[in-house]
Amino acid sequence: MKRVVPDWEMFRSPLARRLIVAIVLVSSTITLCLTVLQLYGEYRSALGGIQAVFRQIEEVHLKSMSESLWTTDTTGIQLQIEGIARVPNIEYIEVSDGGKIRAQAGHHASREIIERQYPMTYVYRGQTHDIGTLTVVAGLDGVYRGLVNLAFIILASNALKTFLVAGFAFAFFYWLVNRHLLYIAGYLRGLDLHGRAVPLILRRAAGRRSDELDEVATAINFMHENTRSMFTKLQDSEARLRLSIQASGIGLWDWDLATNDVYFSPEWKIQLGYRDEEIPNRFEEWKCRVHPEDLERVLAQAHAYLSSPPRGGFHVEFRLRHKDGSYRWFYAQADAIRDGAGKPVRMLGGHIDVTARKRAERDRAQLAAIVETSNDAILTRGLDRTILSWNAAAERLFGWSAQEAVGQTIDLIIPPERQGVLSRFIERMAAGEPLSPVETIHLRKDGARIPTQVTFSPVRDEEGKVIAYSFTVRDMTELKRKEEALRGSANRLRELAYRLRTVEEKERHAISRELHDRIGQDLSTLGLILGSLGAKLSQESLRAVATPLQDAQGLLKSVVANVRDVMAELRPPVLDDYGLLAALRQLVTEFARRTGIAAELSGVDLQPRLPPIVETAMFRISQEALNNIAKHAQAKHVEISLHEASGRVMLDIADDGIGIDASARPPDEKHWGLATMRERAEAVGIAFSLESAPGAGIRIALELERTAT
Repeated sequence: MKRVVPDWEMFRSPLARRLIVAIVLVSSTITLCLTVLQLYGEYRSALGGIQAVFRQIEEVHLKSMSESLWTTDTTGIQLQIEGIARVPNIEYIEVSDGGKIRAQAGHHASREIIERQYPMTYVYRGQTHDIGTLTVVAGLDGVYRGLVNLAFIILASNALKTFLVAGFAFAFFYWLVNRHLLYIAGYLRGLDLHGRAVPLILRRAAGRRSDELDEVATAINFMHENTRSMFTKLQDSEARLRLSIQASGIGLWDWDLATNDVYFSPEWKIQLGYRDEEIPNRFEEWKCRVHPEDLERVLAQAHAYLSSPPRGGFHVEFRLRHKDGSYRWFYAQADAIRDGAGKPVRMLGGHIDVTARKRAERDRAQLAAIVETSNDAILTRGLDRTILSWNAAAERLFGWSAQEAVGQTIDLIIPPERQGVLSRFIERMAAGEPLSPVETIHLRKDGARIPTQVTFSPVRDEEGKVIAYSFTVRDMTELKRKEEALRGSANRLRELAYRLRTVEEKERHAISRELHDRIGQDLSTLGLILGSLGAKLSQESLRAVATPLQDAQGLLKSVVANVRDVMAELRPPVLDDYGLLAALRQLVTEFARRTGIAAELSGVDLQPRLPPIVETAMFRISQEALNNIAKHAQAKHVEISLHEASGRVMLDIADDGIGIDASARPPDEKHWGLATMRERAEAVGIAFSLESAPGAGIRIALELERTAT
């Protein structure tokens, strides 16, 4: 690794400077303390010297000076006090008698002094006589000057030693410790968890014994490796967490309660349809998007949570406005971070979109309400045939209460002979086959059997696996009764219609015969009469009536033709005389002549002939079909086919017209003819079918088994 810190930076090392300051302060403190103690000792010694001089004066000189004063030896006294005045720190001494100074030496020079007065006595003839006073004054200024000089010498010498030691310690500390610490600091500042791992190696001589710095370097290298490992794991964990958050759809937020700023994660904003940069991190951005009906409630819950002592987390559901203007339901969960006093300072949480769950809950509630209020019995059967649910309608239909039925097997309401049938339906439903409603029989609690219609539905879990089966059971008793009554009415109506058609055909036949036998003969006779008039009249009379006679003959021919058409409509004689094929040929020919639509007939003469009632029905159906084609089909071509195969007679009528929707025919005027044709066919045992589609024409097929006749 490159050199991190140049040597000159040793002089700017805060740690080294603090070490020097500490050494100087400690050394100075010690020096001051020792100096004070030493000066105090010197001071006490000087005071002791002065006190010793005072004692010596009292013990040695006072008596001789008293004798000199008694004998008035002034010279002797002066010599003694001058000698004493030369003693160090003794500034002034005097001998006085009754306020009169007998002798003195020195002068007052110090502000601080110590003064002693000694009484001078002399014993004469056994009596002690007071003869004067000895006053000695010692000055302290000299003592103080000596102490100051001594203090200066001590402090100067110790200061020199202190700074020499501090400088050596500074250099020694830098060499042993500080330079390595600076190197370590530079190494740590240059660490890159993303780059190549470079171990810390101190610049020290090889072969020496390891010390604390080596331990620090080893620990740093170990910590570096662990940090890199943990950093890699953290990156992997963060990546997995980020993917998990993205996959789970959790939006995170961090609310600073002091500044009211809120960090919204990109996932949080995506849930509302926004990009990360479209929503600032402000509390108001959330507040303005909360549904007005939810805002006060959510804020009150949050305030109550933050104001209460620490407890469980915060949970709430509310609606937020999406970018598209719609509102989505969200479930939020958070925890408060509190300071040492328990005051909340931040709130961390996340929310997920639960709109689908809310919608499902609403649908389930609606479904449950529908199930409970349904008039049909709705029950659920587990895979083990156990009844899992039983609504109120099931209680009314079967007689068992939900408490009695739930937990029982489904065989409770199924007759023994029908249980295998139900199992087969379940197998088909499990195989994915869609089932239409099935009519069956169920058992009541009282043993009665009731006709029902059952709709089967599989119940699946989230993975689509069938976990149960739902049955909707409808009571068909009343419907069956009505159907039976309707069938009876239909049969009676069909019988009545059959009789009416029979009577109608008889009347048609009778009228046709009357027209043929009476009117036809009369018209024939009238024609003969008109034809014979020409022979009986003169030429002049014939010319006079020729035009009216011709008009009468033309009108007679028209009447005869109309009567013949009416006879054919009522009952074509050819049907009775020559059979169905001949009657159809006449019908097709007349249809083509009258409508101009191309019509073809193919087929064989049926032998033996069909019963007259069947022939009449097939002819009338063909007649009605051609009338419908002429009125509604807009056809250009019609084909009629009559043939027989394997004992079955088949008549087909097909056109190339506009066709109809055969699956949905409303009972309007256009389609009543089809209903009439069907009724006419079924009345005599003919199978009637119709095939058509819009734009594809119509094909009517009549089919009759010979055995049916």
